[in-house]
Amino acid sequence: SKVARDAGIDPKSCERYYEILTDTLLGFFLEAFDSSVRKRLSKRPKFYFFDIGVARALSGQLESEISTQTYSYGNAFEHFVVLEVVRLNDYYEAGFSLSYLRTKNNVEIDLVLQRGKRLILIEIKSAEKVQDDHLKSLQVLGSEFSTAERYVFSRQKKAAKRDEIFIIHWQEGLEKIFQKWMV
Repeated sequence: SKVARDAGIDPKSCERYYEILTDTLLGFFLEAFDSSVRKRLSKRPKFYFFDIGVARALSGQLESEISTQTYSYGNAFEHFVVLEVVRLNDYYEAGFSLSYLRTKNNVEIDLVLQRGKRLILIEIKSAEKVQDDHLKSLQVLGSEFSTAERYVFSRQKKAAKRDEIFIIHWQEGLEKIFQKWMV
């Protein structure tokens, strides 16, 4: 509804445009995570284009350079990592269901992977050095999801562990999650 309102079109037309984008494989929805199917359906999904360049071109940012430590860089990095997880999950037929998590208190986890009882929470940060405030979401949800593996995927070279949260370079993180299939 918000996108339709911003574009000045009927919400049903906007919905059909998104259907065309997903049907033509130009993008996909990442559904909201919830253990209740009913609640999951009532939450808004996030839309991702199949390529970061397409997203930047459509938003008129293709000509502007992305600098590290900017909001645009962080968004592009998150988008890229999500695309890599989707790609590996499909390629290896790993069977993870992918979603994101946002609580009613606006605590958000960028990516949730679930396969059977295995639950992985991933916060994506473009930083080269992860700070304590980057761990907040995973710390807050730690008690609610005590059996979940919790990661911060970043550009930090040296792996670390704080409060049962693995801070790891994004490439190593992908290898760790998909290692079973990469053999």
